Amino acid sequence: MKKKLISFAKIFLSILALWLVFSKINIEQILNIISSANYFWLLVAFIFFTFSRFAGSYRMSFYFENLGMKLSQIFNIKLYYLGMFYNLFLPGGIGGDGYKVYFLHKHYGAKVKDLINALLQDRISGLFALLILLCSCFGFSSFMNMFGVNLAVLFLVAIASFSVIFYISKFTKKFHSFFAKGFFIAFALQIFQVICALLILFSFGITDNLGNYLTIFLISSIVSVLPISFGGIGARELTFVYLLEFIDQGTEIGVALSVLFFIFTAISSLFGGLFMNIKPE
Repeated sequence: MKKKLISFAKIFLSILALWLVFSKINIEQILNIISSANYFWLLVAFIFFTFSRFAGSYRMSFYFENLGMKLSQIFNIKLYYLGMFYNLFLPGGIGGDGYKVYFLHKHYGAKVKDLINALLQDRISGLFALLILLCSCFGFSSFMNMFGVNLAVLFLVAIASFSVIFYISKFTKKFHSFFAKGFFIAFALQIFQVICALLILFSFGITDNLGNYLTIFLISSIVSVLPISFGGIGARELTFVYLLEFIDQGTEIGVALSVLFFIFTAISSLFGGLFMNIKPE
């Protein structure tokens, strides 16, 4: 009953977010932006998005190996994509992380606590990488002047974030030694996604205010993974709308970017459905 209520709440919040977005944008203009996009740049953008998925799978393999599970990279990729499928299409049910914990505990005997710690460490390294890139893009955005922030402050924020997250990682002793390696792979993953967003903007013919779009994209990436919506639907778009309005910039390009990035995610996640009958190696 509790899970059903959570699922209903997520669906309701996604619908509410989308309603707020559609009430503030010109839908016809967004469709025109997407339909007139340069398909070559979109293809290259999707390739970089796929690189980010492979990086995520590769990062998780280190944590699984430290638990005594030497899984092949092909198997890791299948399990990772299947997790994406459950996260997007069954967010109120078992969920991608929950499925991986269940599968690896059942078939490989790994302790549930250790698996949860591994997934937590994975999220921690990813969050830190996001914060570092966010500080970098923030320095080239309109937000920097609006808030009177200088590069020294951004550098201190990045160092403070690293210190806090590194300290938190100590509580998962089994994986603390993998923190640096996990972070660098997470950083590569986020860079691939930023490049993907940048190439989508190029496909629209956008070459101005890139710092603004990428800063909001990274903020929306943090918002979209919060368990408050159905697969992040609506949350990312709403972030673009309100933050672009805040800096007096048109919202349609940002929403179009968000929509195409979600389409990339959905296509990749749907591909993960092919592995629903995955068997242990």
